[in-house]
Amino acid sequence: MCGKQKGVALITALLIVALVSVTAVAMTSRQQLDIRRTANILQGDQAYVFALGGEAFAKQVLKKDDAKVDHKEEDWATQLPPMPFQGGILQFTLDDLNGRFNLNNLVNQGKRSDNDVARFAQLLNVLKEKDEASDEFKQIVSSDLANAVADWIDADTDVQPGGAEDNDYLERERPYRAANQPMVSPSELMLVQGFTPQIYKAIQPYVIALPVRTKINVNTAKNEVLQAMFEDITCPDPEKLNRSEGTKLEDLLAVSTEKQTYDKFTKVDEFLRKDAFAGCALIAVVNKKNQQKNQNNQQNTNNQTNTNSNQGLDKETDVFSVFSEYFLLEAYAEVGPDDHRSRARLYSLLERKNGKITVVMRAQGTY
Repeated sequence: MCGKQKGVALITALLIVALVSVTAVAMTSRQQLDIRRTANILQGDQAYVFALGGEAFAKQVLKKDDAKVDHKEEDWATQLPPMPFQGGILQFTLDDLNGRFNLNNLVNQGKRSDNDVARFAQLLNVLKEKDEASDEFKQIVSSDLANAVADWIDADTDVQPGGAEDNDYLERERPYRAANQPMVSPSELMLVQGFTPQIYKAIQPYVIALPVRTKINVNTAKNEVLQAMFEDITCPDPEKLNRSEGTKLEDLLAVSTEKQTYDKFTKVDEFLRKDAFAGCALIAVVNKKNQQKNQNNQQNTNNQTNTNSNQGLDKETDVFSVFSEYFLLEAYAEVGPDDHRSRARLYSLLERKNGKITVVMRAQGTY
């Protein structure tokens, strides 16, 4: 019996040692996991702080810039390479948002802006003509999509042709209501009737959602946006303009006697006098409606004067400008060892007004 008892005791001791070993290994692994998780959180916070540093630097660059005229040859538009620092890197870019079409322009003081709705539809027409446009995009009715976006933003519940209001969205598998307020992000288009991921991807580089009505900066706008402002998209020829897409730092540092010059407009009139836009007419749906209304009034009575004949008129300076007020900062930071780096991507909407730079909103990961 004594030998059997010793055998049982040995097995029990071995079992206890095994259990202790497994417990110790589990505790060690859990501790290492907690250490790594804590390090990731700290490094993630550190990366975000460095991204904020990029935002602070961008604000200083904009503050020193001449706010009267903005173009792609200025310091804010210079494409800087990644900036290394101890333990990581930082990279950021500034994009002029006044060079894009502002979706919130479709509604003015709570009411639909016919001219801007027509311009957005025209922008869709321009983009449909691009070689890379998908078959799905080419088959859409531009005016329907433009009306759907206007219905999404305006305060009323009247449905425009091709548009949609609460009743249309409440009938979906996952029901929701129309926003009936200005867009906060262009990504809201994914909620609007008629838009698909492919269509949104095609127009995303050309549109933005800003908190106030804005004008198009002729110095920084893409050719497609400029074309969309005119009644006939085949009339303007922006390719005739000598336009810059921005300056790289290495180009600034390069020693060269030949300096490339680009068109930089200090007045809207200078831009419209270029051969690229000779004889082209701005979209003016409201103007045509007022003219027709005037004609009807004159037919009814020769003595009556229409006091509202100038309402809704859009001058060139109501549509275009040579300066910008809103910029989008995209800052990217990496922190930590090469085998497990933490990353942060920050988007900041910056407003420049009266010499002050204000952060309107921030977003992480995507804008």
